[in-house]
Amino acid sequence: MIGDGETAVFGDTSANLLALALSKTKTVTCVDLRNNDISSEGAEYFADMLEDNSSIVEFNLAYNRITDVGAQALIRIMAANNSLRRLDLTGNPVSESILNELDYVMRVNSGPLALKKLMVAIATNDPSTTAADFTGSPSSVPVTDDSLHILCSLLVSNTNVLELKLGNNEITDEGAQLLADMLRANKTVTRIALDNNKITTEGAHAIFLALKVNHTLCQLTLDGNVVSPDVLEQLAATLIINSQPLREPKPTAHLKGVKSGGSVHAIDDKTMFRDHDYMRECEVKIFHEAMNDFHSPPKRVPLLPGPASNRVWCTTSPRPDEKREGKKTCTNSKKENSNHTHYKKTKGERSPPTETLPHTPRPRNQRVSLGGRRAW
Repeated sequence: MIGDGETAVFGDTSANLLALALSKTKTVTCVDLRNNDISSEGAEYFADMLEDNSSIVEFNLAYNRITDVGAQALIRIMAANNSLRRLDLTGNPVSESILNELDYVMRVNSGPLALKKLMVAIATNDPSTTAADFTGSPSSVPVTDDSLHILCSLLVSNTNVLELKLGNNEITDEGAQLLADMLRANKTVTRIALDNNKITTEGAHAIFLALKVNHTLCQLTLDGNVVSPDVLEQLAATLIINSQPLREPKPTAHLKGVKSGGSVHAIDDKTMFRDHDYMRECEVKIFHEAMNDFHSPPKRVPLLPGPASNRVWCTTSPRPDEKREGKKTCTNSKKENSNHTHYKKTKGERSPPTETLPHTPRPRNQRVSLGGRRAW
C-alpha cells in the first residue's frame, strides 16, 4: 500500500513520478492518495499508468481537486484495465452524471471477466452470441446480484441469446427477482442454469410468477438451492407447458362473413385464452346456423306412440281450413299435405272440402291435450 491519506504532500508533479514508478511494479495492490492536492492533470498521469498495470485493485483519490476531465480520463482506461475493482473520487468537484458512469464501470470490473468480454456482443445483439456461460469456478470472480443486474439490463432487448449458465455463483433472491423481471420482457432465452447459488423459495416463486407471461423458457435448473418442493413442482409443470410446440391456426374460410387469417386455434377453450376476433367468429357461426334453422322446413314431431303409419304428427303450419290463429294442427301421416301452402279463397267461392281425421274414441288415459284442444 502506498500513502496513508493524511499528509498532503502529493501534487501533480509527485503524481507523475509515482505513476512512472507504479507502471513498472506488479506487487502493489492498493494506493491511497486521499486529502492531497492532485488535479485533473495528475489524474491523467494515473490513467496512463493504469492502462498497463494489472496488479492494483483499489485506488483512492478522494478529496483532491480532480474535475470531470480527470474523471473521464480514468473512466476511459477501464476498458483496458481488468484488475481495478474500486476507484474512489469522493469529495472532488465531479458532476453526478460522471460519478454514475464511474460507478457503472466499477461494477462491471468487479464482476467476472466473461461478463465484460460479452457485454458488447450482447448489447449490440450479435447473432453469433447465442449462449452466455458465467459458470463460477474457484479461480474466477463469482457473479453477484450487482453483476447480474448489468447482465439482465442487456438481455431485455436481446433476441439472440438462448442459454444462460449461472451455476456456482453468489446469486441471491434479489438476483432471482432481477431474472424474473428480465423474463417478463425477453422472449428468446429458453434455458437457464442456476445450480448451487443462494436462492430460496422466495426467489424461485418470483421466477414462477414471471413464467405466467413468459412462454419461451422451457429449462430451468435450481439444484443446490434451498427451494420448497411445492414451488419446484409448480415450476416443473409450467416448464412442461412451455416446452410444448405452438399449434397452427385452423383455416377459417368455411365461416361466412369472417375475414381470413382468424385467431381460432386447434387448442381447447379450457387451455387457451381467446381474443375478440375469436369471439366474433363464434358469433358469426352461431348466427348462420340460426338462420339456416329458421329457413329450413318445419320439423314433424310425433305426438302419440305407435307404428309410423298410424302416428299423429304435429306441424307449425296451419291447414287450409284453419283460421290463422297460430294454433298447432294435427294431421295423419298418410294424408299429410306436403306443400305447406296456405289456401286463399276468392270472392264468392266456397271453401273446398277438408279431410277430417277419424275420431275413434280412446280411453281417457290415452287422450292428448294439444293447445287447448284434445286429439283423440
